[in-house]
Parts: sequence; structure tokens; C-alpha cells
Amino acid sequence: MNFVVSKSDFQNAISTVIKAVPLKSNLSNADCILIEARMEEVRLVANNMEMAIECIIPAKVLEEGKICMESKFLQDTIRKFPEDDINISCDNHLKTTIICESIVYSVSGKETETFNDIPNFDIKEHMTIKEFSLKEIIRQTIFSISDNEANKTLRGELFEIKDGTLRVISLDGQRVSIRKIEIEDKEINKKIIVPGKSLNDLFNIIGKDAESEAVLHFTDNHLIITFGNTTFVTRLIDGEFFNIDNVLSKDYSTKITINKKKLYDCVDRSTTIAREGDKKAIVFSIGDNLMEIYMNSAIGSMNEKIEVEKEGNDLKIGFNPKYLIDALKVIDDENIHLYFTSPKSPCFIRNDEETYIYMILPVNLSVDA
Repeated sequence: MNFVVSKSDFQNAISTVIKAVPLKSNLSNADCILIEARMEEVRLVANNMEMAIECIIPAKVLEEGKICMESKFLQDTIRKFPEDDINISCDNHLKTTIICESIVYSVSGKETETFNDIPNFDIKEHMTIKEFSLKEIIRQTIFSISDNEANKTLRGELFEIKDGTLRVISLDGQRVSIRKIEIEDKEINKKIIVPGKSLNDLFNIIGKDAESEAVLHFTDNHLIITFGNTTFVTRLIDGEFFNIDNVLSKDYSTKITINKKKLYDCVDRSTTIAREGDKKAIVFSIGDNLMEIYMNSAIGSMNEKIEVEKEGNDLKIGFNPKYLIDALKVIDDENIHLYFTSPKSPCFIRNDEETYIYMILPVNLSVDA
């Protein structure tokens, strides 16, 4: 094998695929990146058996071939090279030479026969979505994925595709996050559960160009996403996701409309009087066109008043401030609507089109007191 590649392309590809290298594994070559030179390109692959990532970059291929190289060594070494072309070659005994300007490394590569390459999948269906839209959907829902080991389905997000709509749902027992967008593929009817760990890694590598597209390919057990020069593969979670429609309600006795930034800033300020690990509630006392927000803790107390537009009854209700902050910081609307039924019923934050819905369970104020 012998090829020449730009340092920036090679470094970016390594940084992308290395997210699929397992931290610990007993499998041979599991800590490696597969490098394959073919035609006029170089292919890099990492695979931890739950998730795999492939990147293809342009190169001047002098001799086709492939080799495995230890991922951390490769990343650390290439990152410290000057911004110039890199020449990588290896002989039949896996002796690998890496040259950049006057720098020459000679190291031992590893054989490729036992590397778990990405297999050919039996693709059932596929759909197209803007990279930016997919990235935003993940950002706006991933924070409420459960970390409960006992319920593996809640450690992922439900992707529900039906009638030209993609709905993504996550929940952790105390809150629910839902995002919904229209898609062009009207014929797909699909429900899959995507692991939260995979979605977090996907979020970190997918682009945010508003015009670039990603294609989601579905198999019985995997989701394959292609975008740019990257292919991202994740194993799906098997099981039935919680039927969230049973707890979604449009009934309310109190509705407020409030400036999102003012509410976020107020709730965020309240955390300065709560010690780490405290479960003190932030309390909303809703009256006519005014909401009083306060918290009491061992450190002290805070109290603010914010103007609101109110429909319905007065209400006093408490929440975990972190859950409010997580939801509010991913909503882009200037003004938002909050819907309440009673002090012991969930709060719903949603827009009129219901492209987003955040449900947050309240805190029992008598217990908190």
C-alpha cells in the first residue's frame, strides 16, 4: 500500500471515525482504524460492534492495499504534523512508513483479516433529511434520554416516521421531549429506537449546513446514515417504546404566554442558591398577568416577578429547575406557551403547530417544604 493524502483531510477523517473505537475490548484489532487505499481515495473505518463509522477522502493512490493502525497513535501523530501532504506506505511484513516533509516514522501496522469491517446490509427503506434538521432534532431531545439500566428502550430515542412526518421522542420518567418535522418521503411507515450514545456521537460529527442532506437507510437491526463523505452505522434497540400518546393531553386550566429568554434567565439564576445535589424546587405562582418565581434553600432565597399573558385559573406549582433549563435552552421561539392542569399534573411547553412538545412533571411542594 502506498498513498499520498492531505494532512487536514486525513486528520478530520481520523477524528470522525475514532468515535467508534471502543474504550475497552477483547476483540483483536478493536482499538484500530482500518485504512484502505483504493482507486483515487482512502477509506477509514472504526467499529465497536454497536456503532461503526466510515470516512472516504480523496488521495493519490500509488499502490492499493489496506492495513490496521492503532487509533490513538494515529490520531496523536497526525495531529502534530505540519499542514502538508502525508505519504503512507507499508510492505508485505506490515512495516509502515509515514512521511510528512522531513519527518519520517517507521512503525508496525496490524493485519486486517480479523478487523470487523462494515458488512453489506439488506436495505429495506430509506428517507432523506437535511443534515441541519437532523442535528437540531437530536440537540432538542437528547437531554431527556433515560440512564436507567433496567429499561433499555428508554436509553434511546424513538424515531417514528408516518404520513410524511418524522417524530422523535425521548423520556426519562420525569419529562418527555418531542420534536416533529415534515419530510419528503411520504410512503415510509417506520418505528425504530436509536441508542442515545450513538445519537450523541452522530451529533458531534454531522454537519450543520442547511442545504446538505443526510440519507437514513433502514434494515431490520441497524440504522445507516450517509452524509458528505461519511457513513454512520448504529445497531438499533430492540423492544417496544413507551406509548407517549397516552399521556399527552391538550386539556388545561391555566395557560401562560411568556418571553422565553426572561424565563430561562430567571430559572438559571435560581440555581446559584442551590448546592450541587440539592433537589429544591423552583416555584411558579401564577396570577393575573404576573408570575412570581421563587426558591428557598439552605443558602438563601430568591424571588422574581415576570409579566405573562394568562388564560384560566391562578396556580402555584413547583419544578426541578434543571428540567426547565434543559427544555428552555433548546427552544428557539421568542415567546412560548406553558399549559397547566393542576399543581400535581404535568406542565406542557408546546407551540401552536406542536413541532415541539416538552412535558415536565412537577415537584410535590409539601414534600419539598
